[in-house]
Amino acid sequence: MKRVAAALVMLGVGTALAAPASAAGTTVYGSAKMTWTVAASAQVALVTDYNTTTVQGTTSPTFGVNGSGSCGAPAGETNNTLTFGSVSPGAVGYTGCNYPNAVAVGVNTNDTAGYKVVEYVDSAIPAGTAICAFANGASGANAAVTTRTGASVPVAYAAGACAPGGTALTAITAGLTGTGSGAANTPAGNGTLNATPAYTPYTAGGYTLATGTGATTGFAWQGEDVQLNVSFAASTATNSTDIVFAVIPT
Repeated sequence: MKRVAAALVMLGVGTALAAPASAAGTTVYGSAKMTWTVAASAQVALVTDYNTTTVQGTTSPTFGVNGSGSCGAPAGETNNTLTFGSVSPGAVGYTGCNYPNAVAVGVNTNDTAGYKVVEYVDSAIPAGTAICAFANGASGANAAVTTRTGASVPVAYAAGACAPGGTALTAITAGLTGTGSGAANTPAGNGTLNATPAYTPYTAGGYTLATGTGATTGFAWQGEDVQLNVSFAASTATNSTDIVFAVIPT
């Protein structure tokens, strides 16, 4: 019994030696809240005389003509420009010069609320003149641009309206700012960059060329034909205007 008791005592001593000398300290915490808001941001790109890969065209466009007059094509095209050349109106009605695949507009945005692209011109349209826009393909966030399909040419502007499928562009003339044409962004190096293109701020009206319901993944594209219509009421002159594409958050 004494040996057993001695053994138990020794075990007790051994257990006591294995116990920690003192308890570990307790970790304490503090925190600071960090907040931020990501603002909506957008980019816009323009290509004129475009193709399916949104490459800027430089060759002479082939106009579709309707009416009794004629449309003179330029020798070639210039970045960010629609060159209609010399138009000879007929004696009756309008002569319509349709520029196929005239402009492709690309929008890149992080805005989950979506956007719309509104189109108008920044100076008064001369008497005897109408400009019609015809969207190519469905409006929306198109990963690739649609080119004009079919050989039919829209009839000329008549009775105060464009041909079916077309919309007459209107003017917003107040507050002109910037110089030149183009856009601050461009796909794959096509076109000429212009951080401050000429425009008049959007107020109301205009033609809604495209809409998007949320943020895009890269550039979303919308293409269009542009038809210049000139009647005998137009005076001889060299004219120009800027077609403005306003990307507006929705």
